[in-house]
Amino acid sequence: MKLVELSRQAQRSHVVVLRVPVAGLARDFRRYLGRREVACEPAGTGYEYRCRVDDQDLSRVVLFNGGGRATANVTPELRALDQQARSTRVGIWSGGGDEDD
Repeated sequence: MKLVELSRQAQRSHVVVLRVPVAGLARDFRRYLGRREVACEPAGTGYEYRCRVDDQDLSRVVLFNGGGRATANVTPELRALDQQARSTRVGIWSGGGDEDD
């Protein structure tokens, strides 16, 4: 599966890097962001950040639209969004590839 990287300069010189597994999803995500500012705050240790555009948490947006997978340490709300995207087969879950592991 080819990964497309999106980078966007965010507030306070943080850079948001997302690996989006489907080119169409990357295009949709670029359209969604447009020229709006992405603001990221550290969320835990290491390289974890919570990023927002306007009043939207980008984790919620990406998971709801099937643009990524929830990690093991996500909140129950984010896990539910991931499961909803899987069950409705949107985004990366719409194909028949190796996404359903």
